[in-house]
Amino acid sequence: MKDENKTQTQLIDELDELRRRVDELEEEKVLGGEGEAEQEKNLRLSEGETAIRTRLVEMDKTQDLGATVRGISRVLKEVGVDHDSCTIQVVNETGTAFFSIGVQAKPAELVECLSNFPDISLPKAAINAQWYPWVIDVWKTGEPRYDPCATEASHMEPGLSVLDVPFSHGTLAINSSRSNAFGEGDIAILQRFSAVLSDGFQHFLDIIARQQAEEKLKEKDRLLAAFHKIGQTTLSSLNVGQILARLARQILEAGIFRSLMVARVDERTRTAEVVENPFRGNPTIDEQQSPI
Repeated sequence: MKDENKTQTQLIDELDELRRRVDELEEEKVLGGEGEAEQEKNLRLSEGETAIRTRLVEMDKTQDLGATVRGISRVLKEVGVDHDSCTIQVVNETGTAFFSIGVQAKPAELVECLSNFPDISLPKAAINAQWYPWVIDVWKTGEPRYDPCATEASHMEPGLSVLDVPFSHGTLAINSSRSNAFGEGDIAILQRFSAVLSDGFQHFLDIIARQQAEEKLKEKDRLLAAFHKIGQTTLSSLNVGQILARLARQILEAGIFRSLMVARVDERTRTAEVVENPFRGNPTIDEQQSPI
């Protein structure tokens, strides 16, 4: 039917239907865009997880863990998890202390932190475990902890958003200076990277064990070299006569004998040289040679 033959009511209904269809198309377009964005986000996440796994496997020194933290932080920002700080907390085996490795960690600091891992020679009352007890709690319980607005009582900057998720040997944490900065989706994403850490952390432990074994071997080599040098120095200036004389006098002074004669035998000439012949109260030295 031509438009001129349609009633006003019919034209209005058709116009409403056309508007409804336009709205549906716009919604489909938006949903399609959102779907593409979600697919792109998941792709970046998968690529990021693979990159972190590769970085963990390729670590050669304990200091390389700092680069792993930087890698995780970068991927999180790429997928929209905005944060100001990203750290890994490594808890000792007894659950009494931990140390943190952040994006800005320097190699020297890492060496100092990791020198005694996994025992971590920190006192049970270590200030980090006292001030931030939730780190060890998260590790022990295996449950994430999110504080959307920190208070002074937490020893954190007031208003800070603090999120910790557990992994096999501690927690992976992000902070933001904004309150209520993270949501359920951010927690889920952080848990994906904590799972990657758990899978690859054994390689990190192997590196520590290797470095500690190498350091112990180097220390033994240094001690042996030092003893050898000391021995050479001592023998080069060794005066057997003086050593025997001092030995005789020390024995006499100890009260073991009233008198003592110490002689040095020369097997080649079959003679004996009296080095020391003291008696208590009037030690003397009689040097003489007589045939045996």
